[in-house]
Amino acid sequence: MEAPRTTRGRLGVPSAKDWDHYREVITELYIKRNMSLSRLMSHMRLEYGFRATEKMYKLRFTEWNLKKNMTRGRSAACILDPEVNLTNLDKLKEYYRRQPENKRRELLETLLQSLIGETPINSTAPPVSLTPPADLLTQEYRFHLLNTYVRGSSEVNRWPRDAKSGFKNEDNVPAWCSSVMSASLALREEKEGEATRFLQHFIKQSHQQLLRQDPLIFTFVYTSVLFFATSRPGVARWLLNSLNDVSESLPWAGSSHPLRLLLQVMLQLGPTGIVTHAKSTILAYINMIYEALGKVYPIIQDMMSDTIWRLLRYKLMSPEEVATLGRGLVLAAELQNQHRCKDHINLKMQLADAYLESGKYIEARRTAEEIKDVEYKSERMMPSLYMLLSRIDEAERGAEGAIESALRSVVMSMEVFGKWSDWTVNSLDFYYKVLKRAGRVDEAMRVVQDRDLAIEKLCDKLEDSGITVSD
Repeated sequence: MEAPRTTRGRLGVPSAKDWDHYREVITELYIKRNMSLSRLMSHMRLEYGFRATEKMYKLRFTEWNLKKNMTRGRSAACILDPEVNLTNLDKLKEYYRRQPENKRRELLETLLQSLIGETPINSTAPPVSLTPPADLLTQEYRFHLLNTYVRGSSEVNRWPRDAKSGFKNEDNVPAWCSSVMSASLALREEKEGEATRFLQHFIKQSHQQLLRQDPLIFTFVYTSVLFFATSRPGVARWLLNSLNDVSESLPWAGSSHPLRLLLQVMLQLGPTGIVTHAKSTILAYINMIYEALGKVYPIIQDMMSDTIWRLLRYKLMSPEEVATLGRGLVLAAELQNQHRCKDHINLKMQLADAYLESGKYIEARRTAEEIKDVEYKSERMMPSLYMLLSRIDEAERGAEGAIESALRSVVMSMEVFGKWSDWTVNSLDFYYKVLKRAGRVDEAMRVVQDRDLAIEKLCDKLEDSGITVSD
């Protein structure tokens, strides 16, 4: 960036007007191009005939609030400020890179305080006994089971690895639980027959899924029950009973396998207890995985994305608290160079959702727009992104302004997942509601017909999948 040279002589003392004239170029060179002060003084003297002492420069830097070096205090402020600019974020990354390992851990602990604070310090207990305590519902016992499961599952080569980004997440578990999402929608529309078929499909697959020892299994099972725990506790109880019946038919029946015992604890908690302990249980589980692996790997970001959605939907934390939690994990992943993956993009999308729910529309829009042009995003997340953009549009401009993005979510769902898929059903339902709020009743009713047809076809598709039916 160049500033026009003034007509002032080279030996003149700079006036306030001169400082204002060169403020932009000085800021550009000192902050963005990272020039040292001595080099900046020399450059300004040779290129612009601008002479000032070191003391003069420092006084102006104070006046202009130019802070070049990232200190521990400034790094903490940077972490807490949702409006931090990219320049300060780059400085935070450079500050982190220069620190010894113990200082890096301190900075990460600050970032992840909302997550770490949910786990008791002493989560390592003796081996699980075949005879559990009389009270299965104690937090100590629950957390001990979680820690035992994590430590067993995170042994070398037990979880699938990706050569570039650590641990990878296959699509098996999300695909398994997608029928729960469809069942929830069907129940809201009082389509109990279709909901039953979706839930039966979920249980039919559970035998194979529970045996996979995937780290995602526990959170997906817990949050799948959470889907119904408040609005349909009878359905939640049926899911808990069915999952435990399947568990007792597996080779681990009668053993102290931690996942088997966790399912028993969930059964004892019941729908009300599932909701009450959801926040502490899920965040503790994710933190234990983070502690076991040592980095915010993509698989942890994937879990947190789903968790943020649940925390917001069921009002288990305030949107502001959720935004702080999500932002800390996003920054931690970027500092640890674990951000070039689709799971990080999905995490940022959920962070944008938290900003939206807390009324921070500018931050929500900026975060969502950042995702659109990232090369390592997955087309599978585009329907969700367009739904998010539609909700931001509606918050800023009303329902009429949200229609275009809502329609795009339908188009992307059909292109990516197929015409008769759970994503198509959900995007059609979303589109219908936007049209209805915009007062386009006739269009909305036509979309309802399309949605209901998609539900029917999806049920038929699942029943033709070749999985044995068991009532």
